[in-house]
Amino acid sequence: MKRVTAQLLRSGYLGCAFLLGLTVMVWQFPGWLAARSGPAVHTHARVDCLAWSADGTLLASGSRAPTPGRTVAGAPADALNRVDVWDPQTGTLRTSLNGHRGPVAGVTFTSDGRRVVAASRQEIRTWDLAGVRRPQQVQWPKLAHAFLAFSPDGSRAATSDPGSVSIWDVASGAKRTLETVRDDQIRAAAFSGDGRLLAAAGKMLCVWDAATGALKESLGRQGEHAASVALSSDGALLASGGEDGSVDLWDVETGVLLNVLLGHTATVRALAFSPDKKLLASGSREQLGGQAWGEIRLWETATGSLRRRLSGHTDTVSALAFSPRGEWLASGSYDTTVRLWKVS
Repeated sequence: MKRVTAQLLRSGYLGCAFLLGLTVMVWQFPGWLAARSGPAVHTHARVDCLAWSADGTLLASGSRAPTPGRTVAGAPADALNRVDVWDPQTGTLRTSLNGHRGPVAGVTFTSDGRRVVAASRQEIRTWDLAGVRRPQQVQWPKLAHAFLAFSPDGSRAATSDPGSVSIWDVASGAKRTLETVRDDQIRAAAFSGDGRLLAAAGKMLCVWDAATGALKESLGRQGEHAASVALSSDGALLASGGEDGSVDLWDVETGVLLNVLLGHTATVRALAFSPDKKLLASGSREQLGGQAWGEIRLWETATGSLRRRLSGHTDTVSALAFSPRGEWLASGSYDTTVRLWKVS
């Protein structure tokens, strides 16, 4: 591991999103009063993953059965473990893709925007949005693989089992196992926007060449266990979210720790870089006294300074995704909502 230096950045409270004049669109999934947030879509499920189509005209959200105690009475069985496809301009639900075996842990669009690829612990399904073809399915082996991430074009998927990370060809089911730290518990992974690199987060941060499987870099702060990870579009920057609420920002080529971003008070569950890598979004569940809420922080990657705090979710922020042009940030939460924030 290369020697690293860190600049510790401390950030205070800058006010709520509505005080900053941000445009916020809220799409309310049942779980609290729809009248407070505009149009309601009855999915009865928490949101675990988000993805934009390459042209920015569609947004997909993957869901799972809600946390115990949040189940909505009378929810139909097919309302759980599904993918919803939205028109982000209007918040209109374009289609719902039902029938997934198990919680939807990852979702992406193919590069032409005509199909949606979604994964659970049991299978991968490819859905034709025109409805011409039946969903294509790839079953995982009986080994307990945990889904981690899709490549941007949906052609490859990364999974983990104890002590290893694998890259799968979605079409053929071919598998390549990558070198990892022995006995590491991999919790998250992400491809770079160009699909060249794959990063995985656990006790260490590993970065591989996604085409060859060669290990390019091994990073990490001693004693820190990452819960989330993101790569910039060109693979130059890597961010990792810690259980202690910190966010580490790394230079992938040199292995230097550029900044440690402080401010979150709980595990950082979601991270996303803007397409131009000038902004980094981080999401968590904050708590103060008897109050808890989901919070997003926008950081400037060049300086490590906090640009904005986005408040509105009432539970853990579990998914973040910038639109292809970087104008909008989509956020998903355990509170069963998806929010769309105007950030530029």
